[in-house]
Amino acid sequence: MAAVTPGGRLTFETLNGMRGIAALAVAAMHIQWFLGVLHPIIVSVVVDFFFVLSGFVIAYSYEADLQRGTSRRDFLLARWIRLYPLFFLGLVLGAISKALYEFPANPMTFWGNVGFNLLMLPYPLPFPQTYDDLFPLNYPAWSIFYEWIAYILFAVLIRRLTDRWLACVILVGLAALIYTGLAEGTLDRGTWRPSLVGGLARVTFSFFVGVALHRLWQRRPTRIALHPAILFAQLIVPLMWRPDEQVAYAWLYELLIVAVWMPMMVWLGTGSVARGIWQKISAVLGTMSYPLYITHATVYPYVFHSNDPQPPVFFEQNAPWPALTVIVLLCIASWLVATYVDLPLRRRLNGILFRRRSGHTSDAV
Repeated sequence: MAAVTPGGRLTFETLNGMRGIAALAVAAMHIQWFLGVLHPIIVSVVVDFFFVLSGFVIAYSYEADLQRGTSRRDFLLARWIRLYPLFFLGLVLGAISKALYEFPANPMTFWGNVGFNLLMLPYPLPFPQTYDDLFPLNYPAWSIFYEWIAYILFAVLIRRLTDRWLACVILVGLAALIYTGLAEGTLDRGTWRPSLVGGLARVTFSFFVGVALHRLWQRRPTRIALHPAILFAQLIVPLMWRPDEQVAYAWLYELLIVAVWMPMMVWLGTGSVARGIWQKISAVLGTMSYPLYITHATVYPYVFHSNDPQPPVFFEQNAPWPALTVIVLLCIASWLVATYVDLPLRRRLNGILFRRRSGHTSDAV
């Protein structure tokens, strides 16, 4: 099922590996123009996998403690320590690339985004660009913002969140997802400022489905044990096709993936045992997943702007190899940053902010 750490906690290595595969899919999608046919067709639904997985892991790590009286402040502080160092790195890298290539005429817009983003909040005014991204300095940060909303809801509700009320929260999220599909024709919402409601629908449904999966796993763990390689492939399968967006109700395909496929992937991942080389592969993928996700978009502007503007452009002419090289280098850098910068820094922050007050630390995934 999972490896047991010295502290008695389980490490779901296959789920860690699946998280890394999902991050790779996002990184590939955002440089798809230079990958030829070697990129997913639809990748927005991968974020919903992140949300489901987060709900499961957060419930596993914190639900019992919060119900026994652990303070909400300690829970949120632990999550801040887990997310903020790399979030900050992504903000710095994104601010540099944006200043070099897309600095707005009004500097207040740029510095306003920097100031609000330092607090992990979106700037309330739009950035002068083609897409009104919620986080224009580092657009993948939008999902981290919604994660924080889910954490706050979890901390507020968990002590009274019976199975019945949990089902109600999930149904509200599902209803909001269906409304988003009917109104927008897609569930790919939350990234842009005007689509805040769609983002809230996605995180509410998927995160609390993850919480429900954890409760189900506690009572009756899955007996289906698939090889990690099979689960990695299954996670990617629905990303390789999407219906014509002009077809009525094409968004139902996204709903099927979000509401059925991604929860099923997390559920099956809890029963998979990664052994030998696959345990190592899964561990590496899990380690690099968050830094790859939160920093890759800050590097791509250098690729786009260094490319020859006159055809045949280098990255397109030689596709997919230059872009694949960029992704591989990003993966290596992400693992190094996670191992030698982020992890030691988080341990240090845990020591300063927790042991000094209560003797309690948390280093949950």
